[in-house]
Amino acid sequence: FRKIRQQLLSENRFTKYLVYAIGEIILVVIGILIAVGINTQYNKIQNEKKIEAILRQVQKELLIDIADAKRIFNVFIKKDSLARKIIDDKVTVEMFIENPRKFRITNNYVSFSNKKGGYKRIMANLEILPERFNGILVPLNTLYVEFQNDIDDYNSTIKNLTDDNSAQGYLNNPKHIDFLLGKFPEEGASYFVNDPYFKNITALYINRFSSITNAVNKYRIESVRLYKKIDSLLGKDKTKLPELLHVLPEKETIKPYIGIYKRIGETFGRDYPDVSVSLEKELLLINQHKDGERKLYWDSGPYFFERRGLIYKLYRNTKGQRVIEMSNGQRNIILINKNDLK
Repeated sequence: FRKIRQQLLSENRFTKYLVYAIGEIILVVIGILIAVGINTQYNKIQNEKKIEAILRQVQKELLIDIADAKRIFNVFIKKDSLARKIIDDKVTVEMFIENPRKFRITNNYVSFSNKKGGYKRIMANLEILPERFNGILVPLNTLYVEFQNDIDDYNSTIKNLTDDNSAQGYLNNPKHIDFLLGKFPEEGASYFVNDPYFKNITALYINRFSSITNAVNKYRIESVRLYKKIDSLLGKDKTKLPELLHVLPEKETIKPYIGIYKRIGETFGRDYPDVSVSLEKELLLINQHKDGERKLYWDSGPYFFERRGLIYKLYRNTKGQRVIEMSNGQRNIILINKNDLK
């Protein structure tokens, strides 16, 4: 090119030189555009890899959060059965002396704290977020902003109640410390068992525990959905999901419970319609007619939950009847399969 340029100039062939110069400029521009295109494509690939790595971090943190939400629900299951015994006056002084810590369920609380590292990294890298990942922003904000506000409120509410109740125990009962030290066990146990405040604070506590359980169960449901959505965006939706994400046990264990159920026990003079239980894809559905259809999600063993935080237990009683037991700490409803009542 240099020789051609020098030859054209030496021969005073300006017009051809000008054409040559323009051509050379065009070649340079084309070269720059190719370089820019290659660089842009390289940056795009690197950005995609970075976002994909962050989304995998989000998934790992979701699994940690789901495990913690499951822990809280399992604590609620245990406290629920104890609370109902206290509220229904089924706790005796002897039972309290044998294990006082067991029945003083309001002296401690659980709180839910989710992991937000991946979410914060996504928010900090929005300018490089590939367009195909835009659909992830709404569920991310729902989980880490909208649900977070409710969780923070409920965490604070149950913590304050527990702290206040612990203080009241020291102030209201002169023998509180003696009882904790093992002195006057009968007097201390009698005080707790027969004090109306004990029953009332238990009812209030389990109600607030139900609220935080409800919130974390909603968080858990949305976490499962978000995990699956990320899998789909990453092209991994055909892979086997971790066990923590299963919302239904083996179908063979559930199928026997499909059918129509009748409410048993105290109905307070009301005529309750039958309840139907069905299976749809990966979810167990329960239709209570006036309340509409509800989706049940599997926790572990015989226990299920739904968005409102209720506990559902599916089992066979001593008569071999198929039972669905519903509870929220204060109310306990028993449903029995109608075929087993014949």
